Amino acid sequence: MTMPSNNAELNAILRIFKFIKSHMETIIAHLGY
Repeated sequence: MTMPSNNAELNAILRIFKFIKSHMETIIAHLGY
C-alpha cells in the first residue's frame, strides 16, 4: 500500500473512515433489520 501523496488526501481518507465507523451500526441496522 502506498502512502497518500499529501496530508489532504490522508485527512480525507481518515475522515471517511471515521464517518463509516461511527455510522456502521446504524447502517447495518437499516440493512439487516
